[in-house]
Parts: sequence; C-alpha cells; structure tokens
Amino acid sequence: VQTATPIELIIKNIKENKGRELPKIDKLRYWRENIPIALVGGGPSLPEKLHKLKDYKYIMVLGSAHDYLIENGITPTWCAVCDPDPITINYLQKSNGKIQYLIASQCAPEVFEHLKDKNVTMWHLMGEKFDHTVYGEGELCISGGCTILTRAMVIAMGIGLALDSNAGN
Repeated sequence: VQTATPIELIIKNIKENKGRELPKIDKLRYWRENIPIALVGGGPSLPEKLHKLKDYKYIMVLGSAHDYLIENGITPTWCAVCDPDPITINYLQKSNGKIQYLIASQCAPEVFEHLKDKNVTMWHLMGEKFDHTVYGEGELCISGGCTILTRAMVIAMGIGLALDSNAGN
C-alpha cells in the first residue's frame, strides 16, 4: 500500500501540527463512556439511510460527509478527519462550533487554520512509516486501517461507544 500523499509531506505536517496547543483525543469528555453512536461516511447508501440518524443522540461524521449532513439538517457530535491533503477543507465548508472536530496531526496545516475558531481535538495515526519518533514519547496513537472509517471505529471504541453498522454508510 502506498499513500496518495508522500510520507515526507505527512511527516512534515505532523511535525508542524504537533506543536499546536490542542487537547488530545484521550482527554475527550466522553472517553470510555459506552454510549451508542452512528458512524457516517460518504458512501452511496447515505441518502437512503439519512432518516435513521434521527434515532441517534451521538453521530460521528467522517470527512467528506460533513457538509452533506449539515445541509440535511443533521449536526453531528464529532467529525473525524485524517486525510493529509489540503482538499479536506472543501469537505468542511459548513463547519460550526457545535461539532467536536477530531483532526489527525497528519492533516494539512491549512485544515487546522480553517478550523482555528472551532472545537478541535488532535490525534495521531499509528503507522509503519512513522511512530513515536515523529510524534514524541508518550503520545497516544490510533491504529486501524488506511481510511478514516477504520480509524473512526478505533476512536469510537476508545470513547467506549456501541457501534451500529445499520445507521449509515
């Protein structure tokens, strides 16, 4: 597997972003609370399953589905993003202060600047090309696959949530 963004640029992003004065993900108010959650990605079944989200108090939207949910009157609790490409800003045009943004340190610095007045928490991805030598000793790193969905499942488990795969795509 090769990332779409060169590893050198990802490491540069991490080094620039890790100095930001932002709370860490394991300090979230809901960490280990065991509450139900819907994980919502931007897949093709989202429009037909949108109505199911009204049954959830807690919703985590993933990257590109952010603005779609807002446009459809749904304000998620969290928005998780890990794409290192600045294009991510295009998915967050309708950002607001009601949402807790969970932004990976490998995201482009422009994403952090775009969300500078919002409620942002930073997290680190565990990966084979970078680890504590890049992040610093004692930093929590989130494992998972190569997409925000697979990382979001790990984040949701860290928050202690009961995942429902029928809520959305």
